[in-house]
Amino acid sequence: MFDSTSLIQLKAFILSIFFAMGFQALMAQPSQPAGPRVGLVMSGGGAKGFAYIGMLKVMEEAGLRVDYIGGTSAGAIVGGLYASGLKASQLDSLVRNTDMWAVITEEVPRESQSWFEKTYGEKYVFSLALEGMKVALPAGLSNGQQIYDLFFQWTNHVSHIQDFRLLPIPFFCIATDVETGEEVRLDCGSLPLAMRASGALPGMLAPVNINGRLLTDGGLVNNFPAKEVRDHGMDYIIGLNVETEMFEQSELQSVEKLIMQISLYQSDLRSKAQRQNCDVLIHPDMTGYGLTDFDKADSIIAIGEREARKHWNELVRIAQLQKQAKGFRNVPTVNEFRVDTIQLQGEMPFPPKQLKRFLPVHKESMNELDELQERIGELYATGLFRFIEYRPVFDEGGKSRLLIKPELRQGYDTRLRLGLHFDEVYKSSGVMNLTWLNILGIMGSVSSLDLILGDKLRYNYNFFLEGGGPFNFGFNSFLRYNTIDYKLPLPIAIGEGQELTSLSFKSLYVGNEVYWQFLTQKHQVLGLSAGVQFFKSRAQEISNYTGEAGFSDEKNLYLSSELYYRRDTRNKRQFFTDGMKLYASGRWLQLLTNPDFEGQSRKPAYNLDLQLEVAWPVDPHMAFGMEINAGQLYGSTMQPWYYVIGGNNRNFINNHRRFLSLPFGGEIGTGLVAGSFYTQINPVGKHYLTLSMNAALLHRQNSPSPFDQYRNFYSLGIGYGLETLLGPLEATYAYGNGGGELYFNLGYWF
Repeated sequence: MFDSTSLIQLKAFILSIFFAMGFQALMAQPSQPAGPRVGLVMSGGGAKGFAYIGMLKVMEEAGLRVDYIGGTSAGAIVGGLYASGLKASQLDSLVRNTDMWAVITEEVPRESQSWFEKTYGEKYVFSLALEGMKVALPAGLSNGQQIYDLFFQWTNHVSHIQDFRLLPIPFFCIATDVETGEEVRLDCGSLPLAMRASGALPGMLAPVNINGRLLTDGGLVNNFPAKEVRDHGMDYIIGLNVETEMFEQSELQSVEKLIMQISLYQSDLRSKAQRQNCDVLIHPDMTGYGLTDFDKADSIIAIGEREARKHWNELVRIAQLQKQAKGFRNVPTVNEFRVDTIQLQGEMPFPPKQLKRFLPVHKESMNELDELQERIGELYATGLFRFIEYRPVFDEGGKSRLLIKPELRQGYDTRLRLGLHFDEVYKSSGVMNLTWLNILGIMGSVSSLDLILGDKLRYNYNFFLEGGGPFNFGFNSFLRYNTIDYKLPLPIAIGEGQELTSLSFKSLYVGNEVYWQFLTQKHQVLGLSAGVQFFKSRAQEISNYTGEAGFSDEKNLYLSSELYYRRDTRNKRQFFTDGMKLYASGRWLQLLTNPDFEGQSRKPAYNLDLQLEVAWPVDPHMAFGMEINAGQLYGSTMQPWYYVIGGNNRNFINNHRRFLSLPFGGEIGTGLVAGSFYTQINPVGKHYLTLSMNAALLHRQNSPSPFDQYRNFYSLGIGYGLETLLGPLEATYAYGNGGGELYFNLGYWF
């Protein structure tokens, strides 16, 4: 066996092994920060949460190190951003440079809309989804897609971190299970999605589906999770709280306050108890500020900073105890991400080829986040989806797949839309629209039917099928019944020394056309169409005088074909300040019935036409603009395609063009060159003032005098405009060599 010396050596050897193993294990443990650990808890409060940015500025100035963050609702949003490594000054810059209300209400940029929606969908004031014969009401004022986009952009630099404990500052947030009412703690997964769920204020933002649970604002169950932060071994808890006390009955005079009161029922008592867990409580008086005061970020941030400075000595004392302060640095913006594969989860209501147009992601290479979010925005702008989640997922080998999870909107395939309008030509009218997607099972199709009721009966039907390739097919049908006063180019003698200088035409115009588009993009199209139009008109004055049809009565059938290019990059349809609208076309026209009056024949006619509108922003409150209309009708007389100028209408019939200072239909000719140059001023809010100079040269081919074949017109105009809930309101006066006119219209043109 062993002698005493050998036994002593063996014991020493074994002890050295255990010592080495223990030392190695000790070295493997993550280093703990020196001094006491500080936890930060932030309550909910909507826009009042901007105050946290001011508080964080003071905490950084005091040299305080934050070791854990827990938050709810607005506190989850600011807390999650801070936990990702962003410093207070960066948060300040992000908030001040973002229109949060526009993001929350999801004002879809016009540049993200499809061409079909730009052309046919911008005339309604109210929209509802239909499921079967029932109205499918939305789950909130906003689906929160743009909020998610914003959070994803701001936290992309930590998108590879799925465990929130591994963030620069460990983090968790609180949400509420809508189905059970249970508290849900979110500490892993997608950081922007967790922030979005915790801040889903009921009625304003729709709930979020995470791991099969429908989650909403955590403030309903735990608006101030101070104890939960302390349970992570924190020595000090600093509470940032912007909660308000329960309202009295006399104060409950708005929807916002009612929502706040309801949300406070269960959480108010718990929050008061949670405050007892705080060693430092920074609780500013937020009287006068509400959940939705996103436009008051400057003053709210200042309130938070002032209140935090009242606790300066306490913050400095804790920071000095920590001994090891946190190093604050600007986190660089990351606008790229790598994609090795794409994983699509969810039902897509259109063919895979069409999906590729929305998601041109380059596999096994770096991709631009801005481009991805732009295309996701276009996909969301189709109106098919309630929410589209997207995020990178990394496997153990470091490979990344882009996970895309679209959630179809309830009643996505059928929409009911309504609109109202008044002008001096069409008078008052209302439009009821039904829009169907994938009608009759035709994938990738969209159909839109307008029924317009009022003083004039009209309908429009539009069908479009996008195949995902260079060739796309469409069909349009319309009916317009109008009574319109036209000024005659020359007086008409009707006997007994009497002459007519104007006619009141009753017209019926019906058309059907098919078209093929070789190029279909969101901002431009190139196509070829062919159609048949029936035109019937009757001059009421002549018929009343003679008791029989006059020479100006017409009832004809026409065949037409058109090659067209259209481009629209305007930032708004009405009162636009940037971009352009360009419509250029060449038409071939053929009369199919017997000629009704002199000048008509069975020979074809040709029409070249150009419409151009351009605006250049000078500053945020002023823009210069230009409008040009030019065209010529060649060959046989084709009355429906004559150039008719006058009025301020924008729902053109063939070659009707607006010209300020003339009444609608004031002058008629076969050719036109017209231009308008204007300055548009936006002094405040949604009010606009427009000053314009207008000129036109009209060609009248059949004039008996060669000196009268060309007529020129010029005018000056001034207009006031206002964006209302019913659409644009305009009051315009113009005066020129053709006289003066006052115009008024309300609502979108249809």
